[in-house]
Amino acid sequence: MNELFLYNPENDIALACNSRNRFTPPRQAALLARYGAPLMWWMGEDADYVLVPQPSCRGEENAMTQWLGCVEKLRGDAGPRLVTTCAEADITQASPWGWSRHTVCCLRDAGVPDAAMSHMEANIDAVRDLSHRRSAGIINAALSAALSSEWGDSLVAEPAAEFFSVDTVKEYIGANGLSLYLKSPWSSSGRGVVCGSDMTADQFAGRCEAVIRKQGSVLVERAHDKILDFAMLFKVGNGGAVRPYGLSRFFNERGTGYTGNLILSDSRIAAELSGYVPAKLLEDVSGSICRALTSLLDSRYCGYMGVDMMVVRRGDGFALVPCVELNLRMTMGVVAHRIHALTGMEGTMRVCPGKKPTATRGALPLVPENPYFNIEFVIQGQR
Repeated sequence: MNELFLYNPENDIALACNSRNRFTPPRQAALLARYGAPLMWWMGEDADYVLVPQPSCRGEENAMTQWLGCVEKLRGDAGPRLVTTCAEADITQASPWGWSRHTVCCLRDAGVPDAAMSHMEANIDAVRDLSHRRSAGIINAALSAALSSEWGDSLVAEPAAEFFSVDTVKEYIGANGLSLYLKSPWSSSGRGVVCGSDMTADQFAGRCEAVIRKQGSVLVERAHDKILDFAMLFKVGNGGAVRPYGLSRFFNERGTGYTGNLILSDSRIAAELSGYVPAKLLEDVSGSICRALTSLLDSRYCGYMGVDMMVVRRGDGFALVPCVELNLRMTMGVVAHRIHALTGMEGTMRVCPGKKPTATRGALPLVPENPYFNIEFVIQGQR
């Protein structure tokens, strides 16, 4: 199978827009897509392709050449081919970061054959519905039904409340206070998540009303005393069965938005988590999520996905929040997992807006150096 990889991180914004015509992403999202495009080089095999923009100048072209010379040595092979058009490529499957009508348009413009994306194009409306944050509530309900009797307070599988009018939001605030998070149905990397603890009731309700007006509803969930963020990664093939892919340990340093990942083995991440919650609980949650997702997706999605989770403080101990949200797309955790598998190295992967990777001593650039969005790997150890 020859795959075509596309980095389109603006896809979550496209899902929220849901335009049947052309979608123009915001400038920052467009810059991340352009300069982050080679990140998908880490995902493919040597028979695959990665779609990248045509270099705009000789400097961009030279930066790409220098970068490939550096990372090919680390990887040990040439990796997938970087292409600016797919007109002459032998592609059997399209594997973008995420799927939407916008994605289909981009792939078709690049010359990807219809057969390589026919299954996902036929299910594109279902994928948007499944990408809605209410899917996390469906997963939490399934986990609660399957596991709460055994794990009790160690498992906090509480679906978010979904509201369709601001009046019901105000009633909820009156009953529960403002230790809450507002979540847009569709958004990317935490940008649709707002903490209510630093707002007045009117401000929080006003933000909710704006989201309802734009996206039809808003989700509200109570805040937890968070210890750490992580995710379980999954992959589903054409047969429809969801299978575990690995673990992701991520973090943020800018409010609720994503900042980076630790690049570690699954065993190292699992060892850290076992200091807070039983390994058996994590195994049970993984198995239950596979079953719940296989049923929920019903063969309408193929590819990678991640389920974000938290370890939280609960009473005198700790508990697992097993589904903060479902990312029905590739994630940076998937990329981090792949980089560790290819290199055996450990460290930290960071997304650095406007920051040159060489500013961090010992950092490996995961994309060619550029003045807008760099992604770097600060290596802490080698095998």
